[in-house]
Amino acid sequence: MAVSPRAASVSTERVLILTTSFPRFPGDVGGHFVESQARRLARQGCAVEVVAPGLAPHDERRGPLLVRWVGGTRAFGAPGVASRLRSAPLLASVDLLRAFIEHRRVLDDSLARRAPDRLIAHWLVPTVWPWLASAPRTLRLDAYAHGGDVRSLLALPRPARYALVATLLERTSRIHFAAASLRSALIDSLDATVGATLAARSLVTLPDLEGSARARMACGRRPAMRGALGGGAEHDFIAVSLGRLVPGKRIDLALEAMRTQRGAELVVIGDGPERARLERRARELNVPARFLGSLGRDEALEHLARADVLLHPSEEEGAPTAVREARALGVPVVGCDAGDLAAWATEDHGIHCVERSAHALASALDAVRAARLTEP
Repeated sequence: MAVSPRAASVSTERVLILTTSFPRFPGDVGGHFVESQARRLARQGCAVEVVAPGLAPHDERRGPLLVRWVGGTRAFGAPGVASRLRSAPLLASVDLLRAFIEHRRVLDDSLARRAPDRLIAHWLVPTVWPWLASAPRTLRLDAYAHGGDVRSLLALPRPARYALVATLLERTSRIHFAAASLRSALIDSLDATVGATLAARSLVTLPDLEGSARARMACGRRPAMRGALGGGAEHDFIAVSLGRLVPGKRIDLALEAMRTQRGAELVVIGDGPERARLERRARELNVPARFLGSLGRDEALEHLARADVLLHPSEEEGAPTAVREARALGVPVVGCDAGDLAAWATEDHGIHCVERSAHALASALDAVRAARLTEP
């Protein structure tokens, strides 16, 4: 499946973007690709308005963008809605309901007062459905499907999944999937007629990705910049794992793989409910590992740029942003087959995609270390 090209022409469209994730402050990693898309559209001449949860209800002018926040401070944000609902079910649920009510009010207000020419919705559920079921059918609606919402659709009973997908197809102009694997999985789960319609009305569009000037500056100085990562001189090889600390990211496998790596250290960037358990596991395995917690986007990318490898054993992915960022910075990747990673590895020899085991990951790390010794 070819990736859709980016339009370069100047537009005067009024674009309304609906999302459940958007950066709440400079450097926030949540929904950064949605903000990148919004800024790209603004550079093309579009008047862009974003409706998002995560901060108390208010309107914010962010450069060329108008961001309309709808609440949900307890339910939205790292490490994700699901984790927050599990840790504080009552508070997060009430906050989630209030945010949805405010989201609908702001959406109706934007449609009535600002008359957008085009709607863009990230996450099929709940952004496209049910909120846009009653939106004017004359508006072009581009829906973007990511890993979490596709997996949620696949988990539904078949009749419910068919009905919801049929509604999405009726309402949307085009459905964009972040990864070919997500698109294929959903098409294959449907009957032939609905699957064929989805295939004809969808395409793969990689999420927008903006780099970091600080990270690019660090790229050429990896050997000389070990101190900036906090490691001592005894660590001549730095692996970075980047992402939410939840079971599906399999940081436990990264720790197991690092057991055999003498003179190496694992730097874990991110936070989540698994952090305490993973820190204990690192001590049990006697693996040099430092958990830096959640960092701003620029700081996280700067650490990644100085690393020798991104260690990414996640089992729940679509088009993993961390992998794309590492390769844009010239950092090798060792990961497991999830999402589109295996397909990318066939075209990019800097991506080592192996079976999901500590032994396979360790062997790939050995290969990366051996290759580094031959670099000029």
